Amino acid sequence: MNEQQLINAARKQDVSVYGTSRYWLTEVPKQKPYVLLGFGSLGREEIEEGIKRLKKAWL
Repeated sequence: MNEQQLINAARKQDVSVYGTSRYWLTEVPKQKPYVLLGFGSLGREEIEEGIKRLKKAWL
């Protein structure tokens, strides 16, 4: 999946991830997409649930 597809699939599982392409100073690498996971305000259980949902979304 490309960056936008990863974001959309995660969103369908009610998980927010953020693309990194806007932060690249040069051309975005074509090999693998990168996304950011924000988890600073989440508890352990919420993080674990989010990981389960991402696995479902992306595999």
